[in-house]
Amino acid sequence: MPIEEALGDNYQSILNWGGWKSYPQRVKRIQRCWAHLLRESKCLAEQEEAQARLLYQELCALFAKLKQLCVAILTQQEREKQHELLITYMGV
Repeated sequence: MPIEEALGDNYQSILNWGGWKSYPQRVKRIQRCWAHLLRESKCLAEQEEAQARLLYQELCALFAKLKQLCVAILTQQEREKQHELLITYMGV
């Protein structure tokens, strides 16, 4: 099925992306799928040098922190503070 048929001509939402190369050409706002990202970074870490292993470790730590936040009962203000801290941590 063509992307346009599945998403329509003017897709405006955020797409959770598994890595299929056609989507970034058609969708402006993409969120990388954590399962794919962690699996691919682990594979790279097993094959490459220390920098790839460090990246994988950092991604795993970030994912663990995000999972904790998902189950935590936080006020809107606390969630916004955590969001800002994580954005700063990632250097975005």
